[in-house]
Amino acid sequence: IQAYRWNFALDDGCQEDCPARSITPLESGFFIVEVESALGCMVQDTVFVRVIDDGGLFVPNAFSPNNDGINDVLQVFGGPSIQMIDHFEVFDRWGRMVFSAKDFIPGDQNVTWDGQSGATMAKPGVYVYMLRGMNIKGEVKEFAGEVTLLR
Repeated sequence: IQAYRWNFALDDGCQEDCPARSITPLESGFFIVEVESALGCMVQDTVFVRVIDDGGLFVPNAFSPNNDGINDVLQVFGGPSIQMIDHFEVFDRWGRMVFSAKDFIPGDQNVTWDGQSGATMAKPGVYVYMLRGMNIKGEVKEFAGEVTLLR
């Protein structure tokens, strides 16, 4: 093989003549590679990659802070498209904030709600959360949901 030509540019240190590329597309589209042999024969291959943006954030719908080592804390998880969580707040049924965290990376083990409300254990029940994060495109993603605290 004499040359490779790709229809996209990456900042991966690879010039146009690399035989393999690794990409993380932000948008759906066609990716094309053209290969030329030393004899001048050319062949082209095309693949369509569909990017599905499902938000990339996940908060479990229940947890049980009973120190048994299983689901003892509530935390925010994110896919590779989520860059940062701007804020995560949890409220009780009367609208009082029982937990708040700002500016953290999804999955950070140091940013979790342990079921405490101030210095006391929060009561079992349904709590509401609000969450705002930013993806790698710079878009703000906002979510709200419910989580059940079990004792």
